Amino acid sequence: MNKRIVLITLLIILCSAGIYIYKEYNRKPARLNNLPAVVNINADTLISQFVLNEAEANKKYLGKVISVKGFINKIDNQQDTLLTILLGNSLLSTSVSCLMDSSYIKLKKVFTPGVQIIIKGICTGYLMDVELNRCVVE
Repeated sequence: MNKRIVLITLLIILCSAGIYIYKEYNRKPARLNNLPAVVNINADTLISQFVLNEAEANKKYLGKVISVKGFINKIDNQQDTLLTILLGNSLLSTSVSCLMDSSYIKLKKVFTPGVQIIIKGICTGYLMDVELNRCVVE
């Protein structure tokens, strides 16, 4: 009788763990449409903050959802799978690089350079550009 209870308990634990692992493995990231932006900022201001003091800007923005307003400088569509919109002044070598959510690939023809737009994304740091990922249009 004791062995039977232990076996049933182990079976329940294993099934529960399996279901949890399956759900976590197949979980999709939260869409940014529903998340509020921590900061609303102009693209040129964001760029200048990272250029002037990257460490301080990382403390403010890294890993946070931010909303950036700026003019579309360039649109990069890599092999019809990734859509990146660059915001900022075309005269500067640095811009805000917005890697768009996969649902925006179909809408790539809607975006045109020179148009002002507000994009919300997660700041992932500063390389040659200020990087935003999983971006959506507000």
